[in-house]
Amino acid sequence: SKTGSADPVLSWIAVIQDEKVGSLSDKKELNTQISKAEELEVGDYTGASWQKFNEIYQKVLAIQANLDATEEEVSSALANLEEAMKSLKTVKSVLEDGLKDNLVPDSEKDTYTTESWANYQSKLEAAQELLSKEGLKESEVKSAVEALEAAKTALKPNDPNGDKDPDDEQTGRDGLDTKIE
Repeated sequence: SKTGSADPVLSWIAVIQDEKVGSLSDKKELNTQISKAEELEVGDYTGASWQKFNEIYQKVLAIQANLDATEEEVSSALANLEEAMKSLKTVKSVLEDGLKDNLVPDSEKDTYTTESWANYQSKLEAAQELLSKEGLKESEVKSAVEALEAAKTALKPNDPNGDKDPDDEQTGRDGLDTKIE
């Protein structure tokens, strides 16, 4: 017997304790991952991604606390927690994606009006400055990315006859656009 005792009741208790210890040791990886999750800061991630993560995290904590959790439940909880942590989206990554998605190469500068390009550049520079900011807030990133998207959308192509805004042409009495020569 595992206890070295001939008493069958003590032997049975030893077997049950071994099973409990075995299931606790099965939670070692889960406990390690939970410790890593506990170090995460809610403010570093987007609200939506944190909410999804936290829902899974709470379920994982319930599995961790359940002494009767099966090895399969523990393995599933571990996999779910690892996936939830990978799925967290940092506020900074949202900014980086917004910059990448709205970048217009400098080589295209001359194809847009000076005014619209200057507006775009100012929004781009403001968004880029946020990259180095500590304690970046999701609302700041959202505003900067939306402003950059709007500036990109508002870029006006140059008039082929010069750097004039096409809306500045004079209109004749017949309602047709005519250029003054």
